[in-house]
Amino acid sequence: MTKPKARKYAKNGVKELSKSKDKNDKAHLKQALKYYIDTFKQLGNKDLSDYFEKTYNKTFLHIQIEEVNPKDKN
Repeated sequence: MTKPKARKYAKNGVKELSKSKDKNDKAHLKQALKYYIDTFKQLGNKDLSDYFEKTYNKTFLHIQIEEVNPKDKN
């Protein structure tokens, strides 16, 4: 697999899992993002590791904030 195809595959997979409401998909997304962050850091690709790290923080820090301070549903 070429580098551009690998990038596209990784980004598309993350997008699809991000849209899902299934808890298993969220757990898989968390694992996939950590894997991509570590892999691209080891490969020296700062752009992609930063992209996946920002996606991870945006997705999971938001969820953690919601759990601590749930929005009032009134």
